[in-house]
Order: sequence, then structure tokens, then C-alpha cells
Amino acid sequence: MTFRLAESNVLEYLSQHHLLLDPEESVENIQSKTSKNFNLLVHLTGDRSLLVKQEPHAASGQVNGDLSHEWMVHDLIRSSSELTSLQPLLSEVVHFDAQSSIMVCRYLHEYSDLGDYYHDCKVYPMAIAAVLGKTLAVIHQSTMNRVDYQAKLNAIDPTRSSTDFCSALRRLTPDMLGSITNGALKFYELYQRYGELQDAIAHLKQIYSPCCLIHHDLKFDNVLLHDQWQTLLSESEPASAIVRVIDWEKWLWGDPALDIGEMIAGYLKLWLKSLVVSRDLSISLSLQLASVPLSDLQPSMVACMQAYLSAFPEILTQFPDFVERVMRFTGLALLKSIQAHLYYYEPFSNTSICLFQVAKTLLCNPDNGVLTVFGMTADELVSLLVLPMQTMGELEPDLSVESLKLQDQSHLIGQTSGQISLTSGLEATAQASLLDDLAHNLHILPDGTLSHPSYMPLVLSGILGDRFLSLSSEQQHTYMRRQLRDYIYDIYISHEQEAWQDSLEPSSEELKNDRLRGLNIEFYQRLQQSNSGR
Repeated sequence: MTFRLAESNVLEYLSQHHLLLDPEESVENIQSKTSKNFNLLVHLTGDRSLLVKQEPHAASGQVNGDLSHEWMVHDLIRSSSELTSLQPLLSEVVHFDAQSSIMVCRYLHEYSDLGDYYHDCKVYPMAIAAVLGKTLAVIHQSTMNRVDYQAKLNAIDPTRSSTDFCSALRRLTPDMLGSITNGALKFYELYQRYGELQDAIAHLKQIYSPCCLIHHDLKFDNVLLHDQWQTLLSESEPASAIVRVIDWEKWLWGDPALDIGEMIAGYLKLWLKSLVVSRDLSISLSLQLASVPLSDLQPSMVACMQAYLSAFPEILTQFPDFVERVMRFTGLALLKSIQAHLYYYEPFSNTSICLFQVAKTLLCNPDNGVLTVFGMTADELVSLLVLPMQTMGELEPDLSVESLKLQDQSHLIGQTSGQISLTSGLEATAQASLLDDLAHNLHILPDGTLSHPSYMPLVLSGILGDRFLSLSSEQQHTYMRRQLRDYIYDIYISHEQEAWQDSLEPSSEELKNDRLRGLNIEFYQRLQQSNSGR
């Protein structure tokens, strides 16, 4: 019988596996941590916390084996004296249970998700990007061309030997049609429209060169940033790692350009997801209205790439076209991020179309992509001098981007198709109820703030700051109409606007591992059966 982790049995599990320091240690609080796995953050007496995570189980009890796959990396590093220096750069695993697909890690209170830092602070220090670039260089360099490490890993799990080059997009099967949404179908249609994009991905697959351990799922939520990172930067030998790369569930023996491409894609998504995209706005105005301009992110992308190349210059000997390769993998990462959102039944929106257009440009024209993304050619990027890491904390954007030129960005995006209907799929009765709620509860305040008593307000002037005031009256009204539409969409259609009082009040339901792809397992089964006609 499958053991499913839950709030009610986690303490007993920790005790049975000798993970409590003494018999008197007890649980003070248990929190759910949002993830594709079922994660419980267990706060114990004595200011100690453990992150207990279990893979989602299908109704049959089967799992993908992702945590077992991740454990292989930790086991390799622990068992090799040459790799022990990498341990502080990863999470601290204290227990792994292969039978129940459970991994327990020490919760690092002194670290926060890099994604949360960027979201909350709205600043993108070059020093952080540089440390991240150097960290990835250290990991790649430590395992570069080590066939002994490759053989050991492949001997344990030979099933995951290559990345997915969007193979599922080439042909839809009946089973796939039964498990995807209408929005996903629009994505497949858009992809199959461009033969040159499919050719570019086929070319990338041909030049793919696996030669070291790669993370293969790099995003800001998989990077931890030390709360005292500025202090640590000033130390010649920091007592703790400034960043840690966590969640190695998808690791591969792969191409290092893939990891860097995923990191650059993370910065580009911050920009692209802040765009206001609509048929009634020109591309140039949409770029002007971006709440996170590309110019704010460009210095960090340059710093990340420079620091990587400075710490690992040999990579250019093996791959002279490394920067262009990174651009191609950046495009692939953007495509795969769209796939990931659709996998969890999220809508295919105009923002998704923008991601697609940029991905297509980077894959098909990587040289032009380098110039636009970094503000310089690949040769200029490689030739720039990188400062020693201990001085990175003193960097300011205006000190190292004098040579950067913000190129025309409109060709990256191109023309987007019309916005998907906001009311598709809603029954008339539901529409009437939503319209009644909208009429009575949605308010537009004099300063442009959008508010609803059950949701977080949206302060429009705070998104653009002084740039909002510099727009013409007509442009301000267009921008406000667009934001109002998105706010309504997030509340009533996609439900991405989380009810704020619900997020503050503890749930009365027990936390348990009963979800798959974000849905209740029983409901997911009924959905699959309905779509398959059974």
C-alpha cells in the first residue's frame, strides 16, 4: 500500500526514521510549500526546521522517480572526494527514502528564493547575477569531460540521457488530445505553422554536446540567495555560499550551454511577462509600458555570462560559439516554459505568444539575439574584462554598461495575434454571477488603483512610476484599460489573483499528498476518463 505523506503522519514518519534529535522534540508548526511535489515545512522545537517532500502519486501509486533521480547527484558528490567542495552549493539532504519517494532536507532559514527576491525588491543587482554565473561555472567545470562520473550516473539510471527538444510538439496523439486544453491546442497550431523553427530545433539537437553535469531545470525559484549576500560578497572567504542551486530532479549529463540558456531565459521572462500586449497597442508602446524594462535586466545578463566565462574560460576552447549556443538554448527554454504552464492547465495568453515569438527569434537568428539581449556582439562580450568576484559587491549598473546599447527589441516579439476571448467556456449562469460581483465589488480609485475587497489591489502608478506620468492622456487611458482587463481576467477567469484573506487564514483542511498536475487525484482521473471517451 502506498504511503502518502500528510500533516497527520509526518511527525511519526520523522520519528520512525530517526530524524528527531531527541524523543522530546515535537512539531510547533507545519506549513505547505507550493511545488510540483508535496512539500511540508516542519518547524520543530529548538528553532530547527525540516523540509519534507514527497513526489505526487498517481491513483495507482506510481511516481516519476524524480526524487530518486535527484538523490543520485547528492550521492555522487558525497562519495567523491573531488566533488565535496560542491556540497555547500546545493541543498542539505539529511534523508532519502526511495520506497516512499520522500526526501528530507534541512530548511535553510538564512536563504530565500532568488525569484522571491526579484519579485519583492524589483531590483536586479549585477553582483548576484555574477555569483550565479560563477557558481554554475564551478559545477560544470568540476565534472567536465569526466567519463567516470558519467558512467557511474548512467549505470544507476540510464533512462534519462538527453533533454527533450520539444518532440511532443511535432505530432499530436489521441492520448495527448485527451489531456490538453484548448489553449494548448493554440500553442501546437502556432508551433507547427513555422517550419524554420522546427528546423532550428532539429539543428540544435544535432549540435547538442553532453559533456558535464547540468541542472536542466534552472529558474530563479531553484536558486537560493543568502539573506546577507552583500556582507558575504565583501569577505575574501565567505563562511557560507552566497547562492545555492537546489532541486536537481531533472539533472542530465548534458550541454552546459543549456543551463546558461535557462538562466538567461529567466531574466527575459521577467521582461516579457511585464509587457502590456494587445491588438490596440503598438509594439513600441508595449515595450515602453513594460514594468520591467529590458534595459534594467541587461546588465545582470551580461554579468552572469561574463562571470561564467571568466571562471571557466576553457569552455570557449571546446565551444568557440558558446555564446550563440546559449542564445539557442535560451529560445528552447522559453518554449519549454510555455509547455510547462500548459501542462498545469494554465491559459495560453498574449504573453505566451510573446514568449513564443522571442523563442523563435533566438532559435532561428541567434546572432541577432545576442546583440539584442546583451547589447553587444558575442566577440565584444567575450573580450570584456571581468572584475574579481570579491569586488562584485561594489558594482553599479552604470559602471559596467557604458558599452551596452539597447537594441531595437520589437523584432524579437513581432506582431502578436488577437487576445483569446476572456469569456470562452463560461456558462451563462456563471457569467451572471461574476458580472454581479464585478459591478458591486470592483473599484477604480482616483489614483488609478484597482481594488476588490477579496483580492490584493493593483496600484497602476506604482508599476511604471514616473514613466506613467510621461505618457499622453490617451496612452494612460489605453494602459489603464489593459490593466483593468487583465485584473478582471486574473480574478474571474484564470484565478491567478489569489484571494488575500484566504492566503492569510490557515486552511481547515488537512495537508496531504492527494494532487497530480495541480488537481485532486480523483478529479484528475475523472477528467482523463471523460476526455478519452471511456
